[in-house]
Formats: sequence, structure tokens, C-alpha cells
Amino acid sequence: MRLGRKKGITLLELMIVVIIIGVLVGIAIPQYLNVVERQKASEAVQLLGVLRQAQIRYQAANGVFAGGASSPCDTVGLDIDWSAPQYFQDVDCFSGGTPIVAITRTTNTAYGQYVLSIDEDGTINCSNGAVAGACSKLGY
Repeated sequence: MRLGRKKGITLLELMIVVIIIGVLVGIAIPQYLNVVERQKASEAVQLLGVLRQAQIRYQAANGVFAGGASSPCDTVGLDIDWSAPQYFQDVDCFSGGTPIVAITRTTNTAYGQYVLSIDEDGTINCSNGAVAGACSKLGY
């Protein structure tokens, strides 16, 4: 008489599947967070470009850039209407030197605080905050 084999999965097979899923999640979540943060930074980069153009027009008309040592851009008399970015807190205009506009991200748990800035020739720079390598992960 032949004994039939029970159908189903063993505990070992189940553990292997759980480990594989865990590894995939461990790789996917950091990549997803990087993509989300890059998308949020792109909002700031777009606003930097708009404010840079306004700063250049202001300089052409007045001989200097709008702002002071560090003035909120909404108070310096630029010729555009703009709204504060959703994910960045401080938008500052500078009257001289480099940069001419800077935007600060402070409410960011994964990367820490960082600052995106643009100079007169359109070069975007990033300065790291609390997390080393945050700017390189963003591509700046």
C-alpha cells in the first residue's frame, strides 16, 4: 500500500518567500523615497528659475539685485506673483554675490535640512544639512 503525500507548503518554503519579499522591500523603499524627494526638489528648482529671471529683470532696471543680506523674496518688490513652495519653507533673495536666490527644505526626515540655491548664471547648488550625501542623492 502506498502512502499519499500531503499537499501544501512547508514552513521552510514559507520562510524563504518571506525573506525574498523582505529583501525586495528593503531595496524598493529607499529608492522610492529618493524619487519622491527628487520630485519635491524639482518644485524648488522650477521656482528658483522663475525667481532668477525676476532678479535679473530687477537688476537691469535698478542696477542691483533685489533683497538684502538675506531677505524673503516675497518682500523685495520683484515683478512676479508667486506662491510659496509646498515642501520648502524659506525663500530668500540676496542683493549681491552668489547666490541670488536660495530655498531651504527644513521639514524633511529622510535627508535633513538642505538648501537649494541659484546664482546669476543659472547654476543650481545644494548645500547639505544634517544628512551627508543628501545633495548627491538629489543630483545636485
